[in-house]
Amino acid sequence: MTKNKKKYYIILGILGIYFLIMLVVFIIPGILNKQRETYLLIGNEAKWQYKDETWEDLEDKKEYNWKKFAVYEDNIFLGNYYALLSETWHFYDNKNKPVKLDSPNFLAIRSNGKYNVANFEEREITEEEMKYVEEVLKDNNITTTKFTASNIFNYDLDNDKKEEKVFTISNIFTEEFTEKIFNFIFVVKDDKITVVSKTIDDFPNMYNNCKMYVDKVIDVNGDNKYEIITGCEYYSVMGNCLEMYEYSNNQYHKIKSCN
Repeated sequence: MTKNKKKYYIILGILGIYFLIMLVVFIIPGILNKQRETYLLIGNEAKWQYKDETWEDLEDKKEYNWKKFAVYEDNIFLGNYYALLSETWHFYDNKNKPVKLDSPNFLAIRSNGKYNVANFEEREITEEEMKYVEEVLKDNNITTTKFTASNIFNYDLDNDKKEEKVFTISNIFTEEFTEKIFNFIFVVKDDKITVVSKTIDDFPNMYNNCKMYVDKVIDVNGDNKYEIITGCEYYSVMGNCLEMYEYSNNQYHKIKSCN
């Protein structure tokens, strides 16, 4: 075999390996992503669909009424049931018998792809962990340390066998005067803080704001990276705002807004 032929085969081999890498990393996942259809029912607050690579509100009743969903109550899998919306959600088994839910905190999902629902439990923030809260407040020029919500939970959000810490702090609907009102949801990984969502406003505007919390943590596309669904409750009849955030390029991006 001549040197020119060897070079030719080496170049072909390199091109073949490059093509295989592109196929596995970009082309196949892109095709699967375009074909993915996912439907989420989140309590009585939101109906979402993922179709044509975007998240939108789900308006077509044919996509949820009498369709079978995997139902989770308080993040625990209950079973696969048929859904029906009649003022509120109702679920039925294969024999059309109603399935009683003990909590309004449910998630129902229907998808043609893989997904995972995280079961997490919030707890109080320890004294050692308060250093992260203090850092976030300092970075935003906030001096108050009195909260109406201060919660944390641990979960492996990126499947690297190490748990991240997910914080929620808020002073919305406080009874004490403060210069600023705020919400922060942020993640700590390897001592690095990444903000998921935040709001800051003046005290007189408090009742135009809502109080944030983490509602669901779910890997909606089976890539072993969990999205965070946040809720935000208003004091009045303005309702609840559910939104979804995805981690990419070292920060969280909102991929579904509330109306």
